[in-house]
Amino acid sequence: MIELQAALDAATSHLRQVFQPPDLRLEEIEKDTYKGRNAWLITLSYPDLASFNREIAKEIFPGYRPRVDRIYKTVFIDEETGAPLCN
Repeated sequence: MIELQAALDAATSHLRQVFQPPDLRLEEIEKDTYKGRNAWLITLSYPDLASFNREIAKEIFPGYRPRVDRIYKTVFIDEETGAPLCN
């Protein structure tokens, strides 16, 4: 059985390989089952840079720090092997 930190590292590594996000933020961790297997459900988020054009905002509102939408992904990590089951 893998510990929480190993599961988090596996989920982070998996998302970085698949989506290459600019930064990741931990949102939620749960333990549950997936297709009959015990799993860590780790939800991470990263900025949706396509949702906001910062250059236009800088011109219109100097000094304004816009809120950037985030994309949320839940990775299921097998509790026994540490392998991602899905994302």
